[in-house]
Amino acid sequence: MPISHHLPHINTDLPQHGVGSDHDSEGSPTPVDDDRTPTNPSHTDSSHVIASFPHDEPGPSHTSSHLHTQEELGHRFPPSSESEVAHAVNSNSHEPVTLWRGTTKENAENVRRFGTAGGTSERNENIHRPTEAEAFTQSAGGSLAPGSRAERKPTEYTTARHVAQGFGSSGRMVAVQVDPKYLTKGSGTEGGWAIHHEAPVKFLGAADGEFATEGEEHHSVPDAG
Repeated sequence: MPISHHLPHINTDLPQHGVGSDHDSEGSPTPVDDDRTPTNPSHTDSSHVIASFPHDEPGPSHTSSHLHTQEELGHRFPPSSESEVAHAVNSNSHEPVTLWRGTTKENAENVRRFGTAGGTSERNENIHRPTEAEAFTQSAGGSLAPGSRAERKPTEYTTARHVAQGFGSSGRMVAVQVDPKYLTKGSGTEGGWAIHHEAPVKFLGAADGEFATEGEEHHSVPDAG
């Protein structure tokens, strides 16, 4: 008897399912077991989503971890003294100094996000310290000629905690560490130190101002004390 007579009959009419196929031979969707454990839990567990944000795009709870009360900020990250900063700048030291700045909530968050003095995304580790003329323009409240790049007018940080608290009374105070090579003396009465917006800084922490609100930020007169 031929060998083929002993082989079992193969039903060629059964539906065929490939690895990448979601439909059977009649076009109906293949049933999916909703109780299956997903191969990647981060696709369904929201606790994994925040951790997946890039460093410069923090998740919703990432920002608040850097906020402190004003008392906590002052205790953990007090500004360097005026004499310490002056000595570091004049001696060409690269030992970081701590400075504060009062600004808006949005700008404080950009300083944290981009690690730059002015909160710009154009970080430049090779930028020079402001010239004395640029520092004077900033401290005197002057403006640059039309068409000049905004970054040409430096921003200013301070060694005086009360000055930062005054400027940030309806916004936020921010504390940073910075290499003295990026600093030029600014306002003498406000303990100011001019620095270009693109200069790199290390964000330490922030605190809401005394009159800060969750809604619109209102203009306040800086503390002159």
